[in-house]
Amino acid sequence: MKNIALTLITSMMALSVQATTQEDIKSFTLDNGMKILVLEDSSIPNANMYLFWKVGSRNEVPGLTGISHFFEHMMFNGSAKFGPKMFDRTMEAAGGANNAYTSENVTVYTNWFPAGAMETIFDLEADRIARLDIDAAMVESERGVVASERTTGLENSNWRVLQEELKGAAFRAHPYSWSVIGHESDIAAWSLEDLREYHSIYYAPNNAVVVIAGDVKLAEVRAMADKYFAPIPAKAPPREIKTLEPEQKGERRVFVKKASVSTPNLMLAYHIPETAHPDHYALDLLAAILGEGKSSRLYQSLVNNQIALGVETYMPESFDPNLFYFYAVAAADTDAAKLEQALLAEIAKVSDTGVTAAELEKVKNLRLMDFYRTLETINGKANTIGTFELFMGSYGKLFSAPEEYNKVTPQDIQRVASQYFIRANRTVGGAGSMIRQLVTATAAVGLVFSLSACAPDPQTVTNVAPAVSSFQMPPSETVILDNGLTLMLMPQTEVPLITVNAVVRAGSVADHVAGIASITAQSLLLGNKLASKQETELLVDSLGASLNADSGVEGSYIGADFMTKDAEQMLPLLKAVLTGPTFDQTEYSKLLKNKVAALAQAKESPRAVIGAYFNAQLFAGTQYA
Repeated sequence: MKNIALTLITSMMALSVQATTQEDIKSFTLDNGMKILVLEDSSIPNANMYLFWKVGSRNEVPGLTGISHFFEHMMFNGSAKFGPKMFDRTMEAAGGANNAYTSENVTVYTNWFPAGAMETIFDLEADRIARLDIDAAMVESERGVVASERTTGLENSNWRVLQEELKGAAFRAHPYSWSVIGHESDIAAWSLEDLREYHSIYYAPNNAVVVIAGDVKLAEVRAMADKYFAPIPAKAPPREIKTLEPEQKGERRVFVKKASVSTPNLMLAYHIPETAHPDHYALDLLAAILGEGKSSRLYQSLVNNQIALGVETYMPESFDPNLFYFYAVAAADTDAAKLEQALLAEIAKVSDTGVTAAELEKVKNLRLMDFYRTLETINGKANTIGTFELFMGSYGKLFSAPEEYNKVTPQDIQRVASQYFIRANRTVGGAGSMIRQLVTATAAVGLVFSLSACAPDPQTVTNVAPAVSSFQMPPSETVILDNGLTLMLMPQTEVPLITVNAVVRAGSVADHVAGIASITAQSLLLGNKLASKQETELLVDSLGASLNADSGVEGSYIGADFMTKDAEQMLPLLKAVLTGPTFDQTEYSKLLKNKVAALAQAKESPRAVIGAYFNAQLFAGTQYA
């Protein structure tokens, strides 16, 4: 135990929590229609600004697909006051950073910055909204970047290839049918006139919601908004999306041949209502029951039985009725038909026999943990506030969400499964190396479906001192036990959560057998003196907690995250994981088999292959190769 450094970050009991409330969020709307939400939070001397533009691939038409995502790039490439690449350089000089993403429904720009740099951020954002320079040379440059992004994305992601085909089959009328990044021919054909018109329509202040959270004051934000955003004129509202996808009358199937796929990939999709629909909470809990956590039904039936390497459920946030996705990657000895049969059997069980009260309580705890996690950081708060404002109709519904989840009954779960998970409402997609194998969809289990995110190109930071405020780490205490274990304790009272991170100085650089650090760390979760692997997973998931272990280059890491009220259950379990692993032979054999299959699957991605080759060349002759 002397080589373990343990960091314990502790929250107080719920009664002492200084949680964010609905009343803490203030809002105002400028005369031009731009709505601004402000959350004062002085926990750190930083702030976040999120700009949610109500434009995504659903707003596009044939011939202009992908143009929303294209503007995610163009918005960083010059405006009247800040020339090409100056957006990033100016922000970085002020100590800030940024990112953006485009989905089917929205394009979102986010800025992180020292609170003292707020006026710089307002200036930057206002200029590119009102006076974006759609320069012909820059357009052609970014057109090539986006075209390359599309090509490499399809090369490196089996699920992305498959989802593009599946959406095209599942939607016959609605613009959700095409991918966010757009069709190759459309990317090549946008004109300057198309781009200028699209920017003028959709980047109008009355089509945006802005959220600012952090070490700011409402009066200061209002003054900045009046100075920089208010002068931007409103525009006529964009056209409404009136198309309703006709009811699907029978199962549809698509097949994708991809030579690099080593085992079948399977994707199922069912039509479901929009996010604001009353059935959302029941469907979201059903997604968790089936596919979230190692005690979920699909993990237990498919992964633990080595039918699949991984399986997940996914439900995108959506303005209009969309799809509920299942996706799985077959294990080495599983063919497409067996994988599909096993997946459909588990889905049918919910409709036929429902779920237990214990299962439902478990996933309600998961969602309560998710709620607390969103309120741990100013970034999480800003993003979540804006998301609820747009997709639920009001940021206030964020604070009623725990109660809405709590209202869901086992009967509600069975009802939505029976209503939506029917064959006539299903589209099946398969990808494989041989045409007869094609009944699957995702080799990169865990990636987000309809989200295209791009970080701006790194730029040279100009030599300007950042506008930073003084900051001190919260009080902490370090204790060294008699056995040499170092404990670092840091109390936090924002949310009733406890985070524990243990670091062992044993990473891949110390491997005498390739991969032994990683496999050893993961084997800690295969059972212990206190509980078996299955019992451990069930307890963790039932509490809505998390427990993970893996290794890096320099060390191995064991982490846990749980509600304060559950400390008496989770801390003994964590001790057992660290000090009393049983290394169950049966479970170890399964883990090893899946690791070997995952290594083979990684070769399907050129990006993964080149990354390993790069490291081998860069660190040749060293422990880091």
